[in-house]
Formats: sequence, C-alpha cells, structure tokens
Amino acid sequence: MGSRTRKNNQTIIILRVLVTGYKGFIGSNMMKACAAQNWEVDGYDWGDEHLPDIKEYDWVIHLGAIASINETNVEKVLLQNFDFSQWLFNQCNMYGTNLQYASSSSVYGMTNNFSEDAPCYPDSAYAWSKYLFDRWVRKQQKDITVHGFRYFNVYGEGMHLRGDRANVVHKWMEQAKNNGYMDIYEDSNLNKRDFTYVGDVCKLHIDFIKNIKESGIWNCGSGITYTYRDIINAIKDLFVEHIQTRTYPIPNPAAFRKYTCANLTKLEAAIGKRSWTSVIDWIKG
Repeated sequence: MGSRTRKNNQTIIILRVLVTGYKGFIGSNMMKACAAQNWEVDGYDWGDEHLPDIKEYDWVIHLGAIASINETNVEKVLLQNFDFSQWLFNQCNMYGTNLQYASSSSVYGMTNNFSEDAPCYPDSAYAWSKYLFDRWVRKQQKDITVHGFRYFNVYGEGMHLRGDRANVVHKWMEQAKNNGYMDIYEDSNLNKRDFTYVGDVCKLHIDFIKNIKESGIWNCGSGITYTYRDIINAIKDLFVEHIQTRTYPIPNPAAFRKYTCANLTKLEAAIGKRSWTSVIDWIKG
C-alpha cells in the first residue's frame, strides 16, 4: 500500500488519498491533515468535470454530501448522498482501495440511545440518505476496509464554508462580533448537544487509517454535552463589550433535537480512550 521511502533508517509509507467534498468545511480540514502526514492527497467535489480514477488511490475519504436537513428535494439528496456513495464503494471494492465515509448522528432521530447498534429513526431526506448507505454498506461483500463515522455537531476552523448550514457556534460568534447580539433558542438552557472539534475528527480518520483494519461504523463525538446557554455564555465572555441576546421560538420543533451525545463504548474498544477538545475552551481560545 502506498509508496515507500526511507528516512533516518526508517521505512515511511506515503499513502495516496482522495478526499471528496474537499472544498467544504470538514473536507478542507481533512486535506490539510493528510498533507501534514506527507501523504499524497487529491480532492474531488460534486460537479467536477471528471469522476475520480479510484484505482489511483490507497484510501478514499468520502466527505462530500448535501448536508442540509432542510433540503426537500429527495431525488437530489439520494443522487448525491446515496447513489454516488454506492458508486464510490463499488469502485473502491473493485480496485482494492480502502474507504472511509462520513455518516451522521442525525440517523438516530428523536432518541436518547446513541449507540451504533441502537434503532435509528431518521426524519429528514439527509438523515435517510445517510442511514440507507450505512445499512447498504453493512450488507455488502467487502474485499477492502471500510470505516464509517457518525459525526456529532462538528465545529471549528472553516465553519463559514457551510454558509447557512454552519454550526450555531459559528453563527453566534459571528453575530456577537458583527452585530453585538445573538439570536438564541427558547429554553436554550435545556438543549444539550455533543460538540465535536473538526481537528479531532480529522485525527480520528487518520488514526483509523494507520491502526484499524476491521470494517464497521463508529460514533465520532466527544461524549460530552453542553447546553446552548453554555455556548452563549462562553461567547459573551469572549467580548469586552456587552452582548445582548434576542430569544425567538424554535422554528421547527418537530425536527429539533434537544439532546445528542455520542456513546463512545465501541469507538474506545477499537482505538482506546481519546482526548476531545472542549468547545468552551475552543471558543475562549
């Protein structure tokens, strides 16, 4: 696998990696993380002129997707998130290229059971596209390693690349900095979320490439929850000037999850306990 070179009497394997969705938030961070390993890394985005030649790579890290839970064009979501993911898997399986892909905690739906073998209740086209691919991959005969990761509320550098879909951490920081106020949710002290730093996400992908040969799906989250009020207070403390908050009702209560927290039992069994960046510490810098 990969090309080999020697440095200080040590054999170094230089992997060839393709990152899909490389222009996006997580993808652009993943490109940098792979380059920091001195791997040969290329990017592909939906709509590029030519489909990627998968046989040229040792690993594909598939991060490209329509990620909006509000997208109502189901055919569009399934085409990009499900059909294209199937094509990638089949190409990888054909040419012996290992695959990692991004799933989502949204597959769990309205539940408090966030273990990987728990029943799933997807309730948006996006969540269904991720769940269907998870389910499809499990049933395939594999001649390669396939790692799936269910992301929990990823934040960090480059969040602006998501535009309106950016994490609330980014939205509130931008509002506070530019407008002097933050629009917050009703009962923000009751909404508890697992926030996952994008640098930790990239490190997990790389550590799995280096160390985990088995296929499967794992939660990718810190396993620690903070309320939205915790986030708001941390941002307010960041600025010297007084920051106001404006409360407004939750626009779509039926689709709004008040609690998410990654169950890390399976992940820690695979790769051990890990140190996860605190979103509060990240905000404070």
